[in-house]
Amino acid sequence: MKISTLHYMANLGVAGFYHRVSKSILNSIASDQCTDKDDLNLLQEKLKKQLSGKKFLLVLDDVWNENYSSWRALSCPFGAGASGSKIVVTHRNQGVAETMRAVSTKTLKELSDDDCLRVLIQHSLGARDFNIPQSLKEVAEKIVKKCKGLPLAAKTLGGLLRGKDDLNDWEFVLNANIWDLQEDKCDILPALRVSYHFLPPQLKQCFAYISLFPKDYEFEEEEIILLWTAEGFLDQEYNGSKMEDLGREFVRELHSRSLFQLSSKDTSRFVMHDLINDLARWAAGELYFRMKDTLAGENRQKFSQSLRHFSYIHGEYDGEKRLKSVSDVEHLRTFLSVNLSDYRHNYLAWSVLQRLLNLPRLRVFSLRGSRVLWKQLLSAISVTGDSVFSGYAGMGRVDSLWIWSRRVSKATNAFSCKMF
Repeated sequence: MKISTLHYMANLGVAGFYHRVSKSILNSIASDQCTDKDDLNLLQEKLKKQLSGKKFLLVLDDVWNENYSSWRALSCPFGAGASGSKIVVTHRNQGVAETMRAVSTKTLKELSDDDCLRVLIQHSLGARDFNIPQSLKEVAEKIVKKCKGLPLAAKTLGGLLRGKDDLNDWEFVLNANIWDLQEDKCDILPALRVSYHFLPPQLKQCFAYISLFPKDYEFEEEEIILLWTAEGFLDQEYNGSKMEDLGREFVRELHSRSLFQLSSKDTSRFVMHDLINDLARWAAGELYFRMKDTLAGENRQKFSQSLRHFSYIHGEYDGEKRLKSVSDVEHLRTFLSVNLSDYRHNYLAWSVLQRLLNLPRLRVFSLRGSRVLWKQLLSAISVTGDSVFSGYAGMGRVDSLWIWSRRVSKATNAFSCKMF
């Protein structure tokens, strides 16, 4: 029995995540046994029953959490499998292998310069051999040296040079000053910094905005275009394109540059490699903040008044102890709730909601997955101009509510408003 590769184990420490992973494993081998009402204990009992006496292969990709209790909680059903079952884990930290008590470990070496050159040429010129002008090959070899054997670096630089066969373009990238930024002042790979450096200004701000999404978060094209539109990133026409068309063009361009990649589980969604996510956070600077604290307890983070864009993973109940400090940031433009937990009910305190609605420059306000009294919500909102209210669903829960001040777009499972 082969279980599909899981690519989101990096979030193993997030509360409620055992439920998501257990459900995903069970769904890959017995989808008819999964229901939305199953709690963690029931899921693991079902999974144990399905694995009982069977030999299986499970691949867990990109695990970084070293918490032994987390691993024990997740792995309980695996012991029911037959002798000879295997679990293959990829990671970047030897501590993960020690936590999981790996029988054996294999260290992957960096790519050779020749292999790295092949990756660069394939992604830039579409060639699978070295049948390119000698002068261009010599510059390419120098660029490859800077990739230090990392395939992601070669792939991303290949995306930057995609379709460019002019020697001057390649030399310009090779000689860019951004390569010389001291590594002790920036932990982002130089090759990735160069890829960001050469993005057009509009693409830079659109790319930095993705830093609000957690690592391994999968997003739809429409979702990110709606957010960019609400922020005003697509307001200016570009070569006569409408905002929606321009947004699609930007998504395609970021994908072609290997900054976005298609999800392996759902090809209608995109995801960013962890290192690309780090690049986005570096590019975002102090204007953006993604809360990574635990879902429960008090948040003691103090936010600068220069903060403009904020996101967080919502918990079962989010009150003032967790969110009061961000609701005091006067110039906040984005309040984005990200749903990675499996709580059936997610509540945002009414006091926090009122404080947020009073922020004068808020443009994106997402309550995705949160339960609020929508009648109270509507009564608390005062929007001027040509604003449009479009759609709601659910008993006391805002499932689809969008308020726009410029144009109406299709909305799904979110609340968003644009205010001035």
